[in-house]
Amino acid sequence: MQMQAAIPALPVRNVELSIPFYRDILGLTMRHHDRGFAIFHQDTVEIHLWQADDESPCVLICSETDAVLRSVSNRASEVENDDLNHTDDTPELDRC
Repeated sequence: MQMQAAIPALPVRNVELSIPFYRDILGLTMRHHDRGFAIFHQDTVEIHLWQADDESPCVLICSETDAVLRSVSNRASEVENDDLNHTDDTPELDRC
């Protein structure tokens, strides 16, 4: 058996409030969304979000880290929904 890929399933406190972060700030495409669950993808990476009370950390590994951080920062400043910075239920960049 040869493993081909792994799909992280990340716990979030509120899937609905997390969608703008993963879609608008990280720039991922949402493939599926259902009550308490969402699937995002970009290139060969797929991320699942599921609603939970757990706060497990995650690590994103990518090439060109500086460019990714600039892109995320630029997208964050463009997001019109200011609620991303004002609720405890929405992930912040350091606890994605």
